[in-house]
Amino acid sequence: MENELWLKKTAEVLKEFSSREFQERVWLKGLGPEVSSYEEAICRLFDDLGFSRLIDVEWRQANLREDQVLALRSFRDKLLKFDEDISEIPKPSDVLDRPSWEDVRASAQQAAAVLAD
Repeated sequence: MENELWLKKTAEVLKEFSSREFQERVWLKGLGPEVSSYEEAICRLFDDLGFSRLIDVEWRQANLREDQVLALRSFRDKLLKFDEDISEIPKPSDVLDRPSWEDVRASAQQAAAVLAD
């Protein structure tokens, strides 16, 4: 995937992970026009965008700075830890009601801000 497109798509997914309003509206209530869920956002990030490979292996080719990589890795690590701690197929409320989700959301906000720099 072309670097500019990858960055744009990654920023979109980070925005989804960072917005409680989006998560309540789309994940919890199913109100559009977007269609998404916690699981779909995870799949977009890791499967479709190859997020881990890019931030662990190909970050220089993607023209990412070290501070951007560190913020993206921090978000990834918090998200994966959170995912380990919840049931295999969580209900949206199981995600949104966990206190540790706030930390994941804040990390997504920070990563999005650093990526936009």
